[in-house]
Amino acid sequence: MTSFFESYRDKSNDLYLFEGANFASPHFHHHIEILYVLEDGLEVTLNKQKYLLNRDETILFDSFETHGFDNPKGLRSISLVVPWKFNKDFFKKMANMRFENPVIQDPDCNRTILQLLRLLQDHTKNVYTKFTTITTYDFRMQPFLNEIISALIHIIFYYVPRVKETVGAQKKQFQQILLFIEENYRENITLEVLAHQIGYNPCYFSKLWRKIFNCGCIEYINSVRIEKLIEHYDNTESLTSLATAHGFNSLRSMERNFKAKYHVSPKEFFQ
Repeated sequence: MTSFFESYRDKSNDLYLFEGANFASPHFHHHIEILYVLEDGLEVTLNKQKYLLNRDETILFDSFETHGFDNPKGLRSISLVVPWKFNKDFFKKMANMRFENPVIQDPDCNRTILQLLRLLQDHTKNVYTKFTTITTYDFRMQPFLNEIISALIHIIFYYVPRVKETVGAQKKQFQQILLFIEENYRENITLEVLAHQIGYNPCYFSKLWRKIFNCGCIEYINSVRIEKLIEHYDNTESLTSLATAHGFNSLRSMERNFKAKYHVSPKEFFQ
């Protein structure tokens, strides 16, 4: 399945903390994510590399890293998504850097991480909507929550080595491209149009995109269109009209991309 930019959570800039049988299709976002595993055998894919995690291990997803986990066995874990406003220092320290190994196995480090996550859980609550889960808290608690997250990040920096990231300088530019696609996916977006946004040669832009996001640029754009089409589907409009309204030049093109992403036709999917 193609990577997908998690625009809702990226734009909301809110804290997200959830414990349960977490699962996720491959996606990426600007925020950082910490996944603490509570049961043995959770298989996670990060930048096309597979990791098999056991109980009391943690994996880190840095901003713009493609990650996902199907979790067919319903294994429990704790997912924490930390936006920019909660720890600006983290993003400054990680500029042009990446974690050498995203999996934390050190027992002392993981024990402290779990204690801090439990403390966060004690002072937040989740509200469930039709489309997502929102973590809320008393606004008077934000300075305290900031301190907990700061301690969490400090522990991670202490235990997890960092190395230079060869494409780090371009990541900020590409966030603007992702937002441009989100706002203009209905239009005829080409490589030339996107490359022009940041002044790159289209060929170089295409190679750099694949290096950063581990998927093709046009493939990603069509994935966004498919996701938006599913989101807006209400059984009152023909698939042809929906395809046209969501940036595809024909029903056939939409069906081909839909099947490539979900391995079934749109008709089968919506039955």
